[in-house]
Amino acid sequence: MSGKSGKIEALIAKYQSFGWRANYLCYFDLFNRQEYYDAHDVLEELWLKDGKLSINFAFYKGLIQCTGAFVHMQKHYAEPLHRAHSQRLRPAYRLLRLCWQNMQFYPDIHEQLDLRDVRRLCVFYGHELQKSQYRENPWSPIGAPQLHLLAK
Repeated sequence: MSGKSGKIEALIAKYQSFGWRANYLCYFDLFNRQEYYDAHDVLEELWLKDGKLSINFAFYKGLIQCTGAFVHMQKHYAEPLHRAHSQRLRPAYRLLRLCWQNMQFYPDIHEQLDLRDVRRLCVFYGHELQKSQYRENPWSPIGAPQLHLLAK
């Protein structure tokens, strides 16, 4: 595994006893706390372990792309005039579009997640980015999106 494995193991430790894949549960907790970079890494580890033949390959890939888009928007929000961060809104849009495309392969409810919410999130933020011609960041830490699993 990568040099990030130790950090990921520490992040997912408290989810090991929940009877579901710890990386998956941890992903949502981190996403909802706006720790997008770590959420991306935690789910990416699961995605890589499962491999291309997994039924969830495109599903996890889409969630990783969604989170990557929010990494870009968060960094842009923090430093909109920074040489590199000022250029992050167009890549955020592309990742949202890729996420939406990957989610089309799955039913509306998959792995206890309502994918209609994920698709709407992609459409809303993507539309706002495109509407401003990638000059205005629609993301803010106040009112940032949340993703929640449905009860079993």
